[in-house]
Amino acid sequence: MLVMNTIRPLILPAAWIFAVQPLAAELPTLNKAPFVGLYAGFQNKRIRITVSHKGMLLIRPFNDKGNPVIDPIGVKVELGAEEVPANGPTVWRALDVSSISSKQPETDDFQKSEITGKISGGASFAATIENQRGTITINGRITDPGPLTKNPLRMCIRIVFPDPYPYSKATTEKGKETFQEQLEKDRLQLRWSDGSRKKFNFSESVDAKSKDVNGPGITEAMVEVNAYNNHKFRISAGTNALMLMRNAATGPLREGFEFRWFVPDAAKDPKHQATLTIE
Repeated sequence: MLVMNTIRPLILPAAWIFAVQPLAAELPTLNKAPFVGLYAGFQNKRIRITVSHKGMLLIRPFNDKGNPVIDPIGVKVELGAEEVPANGPTVWRALDVSSISSKQPETDDFQKSEITGKISGGASFAATIENQRGTITINGRITDPGPLTKNPLRMCIRIVFPDPYPYSKATTEKGKETFQEQLEKDRLQLRWSDGSRKKFNFSESVDAKSKDVNGPGITEAMVEVNAYNNHKFRISAGTNALMLMRNAATGPLREGFEFRWFVPDAAKDPKHQATLTIE
């Protein structure tokens, strides 16, 4: 009698199948409070700093109740690049978050991470982010422009200050007056590359793109806001680098603004040592 050998299909547990599927090249994440779903985190008595799986930093000072301020008013720090046309405004290019990776694993004691990947348009970048007791330093460079060769391309870092009072509900005349007084106490101080200084309060209407605000370029900014429990942010461009300020439209600083960090002359920083510092 002829006996036929039957071949039974190999059935793997579902968990095994999923385990061998290629993963999106975003950063790995933690499963530990208070940093669940984040790549990295750090906090002390005055501030909480996190890095998302998409490579964005969020800085949240602690309020007078000992809790970090809510996410919507946290200060965001984004890596990217700018194209610099000969005529016309610069063009921001964000990270291609599906391409980023790091040799450093996820951590709830964030100290240093080296992140590489691409930006939209196909250029490659490398950045190093370090944390020393709540002081952040970032160094970055474009390692290969890829197809983005039409215009000069430079590494750029955005530091975004949103509206610090998104849920203000002052309705009475007294309440509005008190709120206005607070905005006048909230302040921004800038130091230009020529040593000049500028001061603004958060009730002032400002065109942040203007020469009157940016001058020859900003080397240092101090931001002090009651909503951050009067935490003083100090942002330093560092040697051979500058910052320029922007807002969506001319209006009070209370409505939000940002700084963009970059190296204006790459020839002066051949070893890519320029560093942004946020305290």
